[in-house]
Amino acid sequence: MPSNTDVMRRLERIECGLFATVGRCYNRLVIDFRILGSLEIWDRGRLVEVRRTKQRALLAMLLLRPREVRSTDTLVDGLWGESAPRTSRPALRNYVSQLRGLIGSEILLTRHGGYVLDIADDQIDLGRFQARVAEGRAAVHGDG
Repeated sequence: MPSNTDVMRRLERIECGLFATVGRCYNRLVIDFRILGSLEIWDRGRLVEVRRTKQRALLAMLLLRPREVRSTDTLVDGLWGESAPRTSRPALRNYVSQLRGLIGSEILLTRHGGYVLDIADDQIDLGRFQARVAEGRAAVHGDG
């Protein structure tokens, strides 16, 4: 007879799809980001609130260029401009840590002196919009 833990892992794999691991969903369709209009995160149909202004700004900067490493300098400049306090880098690390708590450390990665959101185009409304525009253009020009 399977243990309760085994049953829960199987149920999680069913819910999350092929990307399930112990304790975490990796299904690219589980978390959805919206940046056209209000900045929102949806996790399995539930709104995830990002209340702090700097956290929201950081998330927006990363969402505008998914899968592209944004340097720490670029992010500090975007959050504080020329008036960045001495504590801006530790504050940035803190904001990243808090965002990871909301969206997962498997999505918000540290890479080469910066940070990157490892998300698919269809996880963000901007990516879906751009894909539909490209499909429409291709249809108009007879490429699709």
